Amino acid sequence: MVQSKDMPIPVTQSISFQLAKKGFIAAILMALILGIAQSIWGYFLQKQINNNTIQEILNAVRDSATQSIVNNDKNFSRMMLGSLIKKDFILEATIYSKAHAVFVSVKNYSSVDAPYRFITKLISDEYFQNSIPLIYEQSLRVGTLELTVDHHQLLSPLYQRAILSILLSTILILIICIIMFAVFQRNVTNQLEVIIQSFRSINPRMIDNAQLKPLPGHEKDELGLLITIANEFIRANAHHMLERIAAEKQLRMLNEDLEYRVKERTDRLYKKIVQYEKAEKQLRMYERIVSSTTDMIGLIDQNHQYILVNESYETAFGKDPSELIGKNIEELFGTEMKDQLEPKLERCFNGETIAFEIWYTYPKTGNRYMSVHYSPWIQDNIIEHVVVSGRDITRLKRAEEQLQLARAEAEEANNAKSEFLARMSHEIRTPLNAVIGLTHLAMQTNLTNKQYDYLNKIGISSQSLLTVINDILDFSKIEAGKLTIEHVNFQLDEVLEKLSSILSIKAHEKGLELIFEIAPEVPNKLVGDPLRLGQILTNLTNNAIKFTEQGEVIIRVQSRKIDDCKAMLTFSVIDSGIGMNAKQITRLFKSFSQADTYITRKYGGSGLGLSICKGLIEIMGGTITVSSAPGKGSTFSFNCPFDWKDSDTSSEMKSKDNSKIHILLVDDNKASRIIFKKTLISFSFRVTEAGSGQEALDILSSNRDHPFSLVLVDWKMPEMDGIELTKKSKPC
Repeated sequence: MVQSKDMPIPVTQSISFQLAKKGFIAAILMALILGIAQSIWGYFLQKQINNNTIQEILNAVRDSATQSIVNNDKNFSRMMLGSLIKKDFILEATIYSKAHAVFVSVKNYSSVDAPYRFITKLISDEYFQNSIPLIYEQSLRVGTLELTVDHHQLLSPLYQRAILSILLSTILILIICIIMFAVFQRNVTNQLEVIIQSFRSINPRMIDNAQLKPLPGHEKDELGLLITIANEFIRANAHHMLERIAAEKQLRMLNEDLEYRVKERTDRLYKKIVQYEKAEKQLRMYERIVSSTTDMIGLIDQNHQYILVNESYETAFGKDPSELIGKNIEELFGTEMKDQLEPKLERCFNGETIAFEIWYTYPKTGNRYMSVHYSPWIQDNIIEHVVVSGRDITRLKRAEEQLQLARAEAEEANNAKSEFLARMSHEIRTPLNAVIGLTHLAMQTNLTNKQYDYLNKIGISSQSLLTVINDILDFSKIEAGKLTIEHVNFQLDEVLEKLSSILSIKAHEKGLELIFEIAPEVPNKLVGDPLRLGQILTNLTNNAIKFTEQGEVIIRVQSRKIDDCKAMLTFSVIDSGIGMNAKQITRLFKSFSQADTYITRKYGGSGLGLSICKGLIEIMGGTITVSSAPGKGSTFSFNCPFDWKDSDTSSEMKSKDNSKIHILLVDDNKASRIIFKKTLISFSFRVTEAGSGQEALDILSSNRDHPFSLVLVDWKMPEMDGIELTKKSKPC
């Protein structure tokens, strides 16, 4: 993994938060500037309105004030002025006489301590006076009316609106910034964190297979472009990074003490000669690597000349490495090799990493098979050199040739063994068939019970031996690849009917239900090898019966249409037997092996049956699987493709409307009832189930008004079998 602190970036340091913070500050500044500008404009507008308001008040009371002076009516004047100072913004109202003596003055300073008064003090006078001359008879000036106005009271609504506007703007900006933060966090920061985690998960030793996953929904935006460029960068630098990691590891192993001294010296002289120390360190590192390896390692410049070679070149060419430096490819290897190598070298200078194998005759070491590797040396994003490494793989190639020869000899020996088994099986079967036949004939004569028992055992043992020999013969044919599969027309129901006739008696002897479940869509007319199909089904079903003590064995057939002339049939043999664990399943299809030794002792068998089944199924183009658990039975399923032909089997029955036909299905086995019911319903019959004879009698009694058209009864059931049920039931 990439060695970095796998710590989440704090929210306050994320791009989303920084963008939101900068946006918030910029928006606040913009809001303040706009608020100040709006307030200044509002201030001058409000000031004009205030002047007009004061002037209107003065004009409104001017005539009354003039008349009060002329009449020397101070009470009226005081009453009139008292009505004026009821306004919060008028602090004092005074009427002066012609000589500018106070005639009447009324004051009201109750609102002086209103909030935000300091703002008014900063931007203008806190109080101002407005006056108007009092003219009598249009020409005679009798006095002056003067109002002292509290400027702050007039500006208070402006302040309140400005503060409210700034507060609302701040809240709105904060909400917008939070939304911006959430959007950027989801669409940018979270996606960048995904990319960062992808980078962190890259294993440097597997970087050549590393790939950043694309972000859904971001394939065409900047994030998608970033991932594309990152993947291109990873692919372009994968080999260089792997080579660098390997070189650093080898350097640490070979010269840890030297690395420490170089680091100590670098720390001491870092400020003055840091660049020189880096170059010297790299040079020493590569010199040690180049000189210590047995591979041929060289460095080629853009003029295709060698500027560095290791001692392995001296071994191959018989010359001192200094004599090889400055030589080009043609001078070292000749014109023919130049035509092969220079195009590859050009591709490497274009950024490709190239590996190939060549056969070359060296002056000193002779004919050698070499594995050559060209890799670009990138410095400051420029490919100035190509690193050439050559490894002598002559011994490996010769070993491969010897291995191929040994494999061919082993295959030839194996084929000889298989042919021997096949011949011997034929040779043994001929006299064995004679033994079986003569035993059968001898059993037809007059024999004592003891003689008959002896001959019967001889016949059974001979049949068992013949089965084993047939299995060995089939196995040897499969192993030798000489078993052929027929492609003939056959009917599937005939194969299944033959299977039933062979194994139903054996199942009955153990008290087992042998159930066939054939899906309606399964074609009946097929093209294939019915003999091998029957052999597979017989083997699997025989095993199922062998390992099942109670319950049922189900043979299920399903079909999937591939095209108009081919179908994939899936056969499943399901039992309720002893089952197997995972370890036993792994040994199941191996030749001459069974699940364990206990099973071999108890149930017998050669261990070839399942191996032969698997081989036959694979030759027929199919696969076999098994699922099982101890005590829960087993399911063997295999599928095989078959050509098929249109079949009208059951089509006429399905085309009829059978919904009026009511059938009573009686069976104590639930699995059997389910399969029968599914089959009958596929023909549109109406079906009623009964799990016992008594339940069937009860159903028949309760349905006398609506009698059943047909009663299907399992002849063998506990308590009341099918025959007894038939006798007790009355015609409906």
